[in-house]
Amino acid sequence: MDRQTVSEEDRKDRVEELVKEQKIHRTGAQEGPFSIHILGLGQTGTSVIEQLLQSPPKGFLEDPHTRFTALAVDIGDEGLRPVREAAAAA
Repeated sequence: MDRQTVSEEDRKDRVEELVKEQKIHRTGAQEGPFSIHILGLGQTGTSVIEQLLQSPPKGFLEDPHTRFTALAVDIGDEGLRPVREAAAAA
């Protein structure tokens, strides 16, 4: 599937499906602040970071004490362009 043809809604639906399948822990309102660190490897990993920057979850980084860092790694510089653009716009 071509990266440009996947709609934002399809991506969100897939993430929600993965969360349900894997029973990923959700934090409650009483928890925090957090430090969030993401390592994105290759095209898929950089796409995850790009989507997080473009469409952050509700409440993402609302607490001023929460920290977010991301490292995108790809063999070609062109693959990092969308992440750089998303970071500049965020």
